[in-house]
Amino acid sequence: MKKQEFLQEFFNELGAISENERQQISDYYEELICDRSEQGLTEEECVAKFGSPKEAAEKFKEEYVPESTALSDSNQVFCPQEAGIHTLDLSAENVHITASESDSPYFQIFFNPNPEYDSVESYCENGTWYFRHKKLKKLRFFLSVVLAKRFETIIVNVPKNFTGSLIIKTSNAKITLSDSQNLKLTNLTSSNCPIEIKNIKSEHCQASTSNSRITMENITGDTLIAHTGNSPIIANHVLYTSQKLQTSNSSIRLTNTSGDTLDASTSNSGINAQNCTFPSNLTLCTSNGSISVNNIVSDNISLSTSNSSITGQVTGDMRQYSTVGKTSNGSCNIPTLSYPDQTKHFSARTSNGRINVNFVIPPEN
Repeated sequence: MKKQEFLQEFFNELGAISENERQQISDYYEELICDRSEQGLTEEECVAKFGSPKEAAEKFKEEYVPESTALSDSNQVFCPQEAGIHTLDLSAENVHITASESDSPYFQIFFNPNPEYDSVESYCENGTWYFRHKKLKKLRFFLSVVLAKRFETIIVNVPKNFTGSLIIKTSNAKITLSDSQNLKLTNLTSSNCPIEIKNIKSEHCQASTSNSRITMENITGDTLIAHTGNSPIIANHVLYTSQKLQTSNSSIRLTNTSGDTLDASTSNSGINAQNCTFPSNLTLCTSNGSISVNNIVSDNISLSTSNSSITGQVTGDMRQYSTVGKTSNGSCNIPTLSYPDQTKHFSARTSNGRINVNFVIPPEN
């Protein structure tokens, strides 16, 4: 069954809802299909995982939060009750969280809790502002959270000159962090929904979710750790000294990333690295998926996979590298050679696939 056929039957079973709600449902399934297609599934296979349209509609109707239950269109404003806050520690359940820099000199959280569904606690202790949100009624079906749109998002305004730490955790909901330039520590944790980080400077940054993607763009700092599963990691214009990226059953896509060391690993999917510079070490590891590189620069490069190919271009003089090229049941253009005066190292290993990597000497300035 195709997506459009599934949605048509789903809406027929669901009955009358607003056009806005229909669009949110369509967007939700579109996002799930996009994530699952990254794992190599066809559209029909993705849709099959939803169950029958009738079953999906019944689950939705059991837990749907009606639009009329919202208190109002206005968010409440929460602020810390003491000055000198160095850490925001925010946790929530089944609620999206959006955080970004504000011109305000104070932290502000905008949220419209519904007393029938939400419990909120806010307090300060030793320079940390704790904001705790819990669902009074546990929701098993994520669509009902998506459609509780008038109180589904916690909005965090981060003071422009804030130089402390953001610890943000939710479940079954999306986290978005953007436009914060002076952070010491960023720790974002979710499940079953994406994490998006854009235009931030954070000395240490850690992002962890499951079954959904992590997207990073225009971020800089010292150490970066990103971990998910069954969905891709996408990095564009990422400048971190040390980077460790890990997923499974989905791809890793790196564009214009740089630092000192990079360790990127996945399984059952491919890795694509374009315009990446990591002088000390660049390691790309997967299985049952291809590795494709273009204009990667490092003194120590390790590319390894199985049952697929390793192809692309390294920027550098091959004569300066000791090289290892090993495969089975495929061609290989990288010799296994080592000389005493070679200080750089390149390794490409696979099985049941070809290795075709070319070295290009950069033009002299």
